Amino acid sequence: MTNGSDVDIYNCAPVEQMHGNQLWLVERGSHRIGNYGASIDRGSFIALDVVCTKETKYGKQPGTKIQIWQEDPGNSCAGYNQKWVLE
Repeated sequence: MTNGSDVDIYNCAPVEQMHGNQLWLVERGSHRIGNYGASIDRGSFIALDVVCTKETKYGKQPGTKIQIWQEDPGNSCAGYNQKWVLE
């Protein structure tokens, strides 16, 4: 998986197969959600990310794509496009 890879919904693989791409990590202090498989493969936290561009109204346009991306607090959304409310 690389930066910009789509996040899709599929049936879960059987637990004994342990597909890392179907496991997610929650960083409660930072409010980020990361993909376990991508983070392990790349050796850094790979976050659930809302596309943040002028065309998507900086992530506020309905229907904006969700993807995975490495931590990027320097982007045009100041990293807020990788923060999620956890309830």
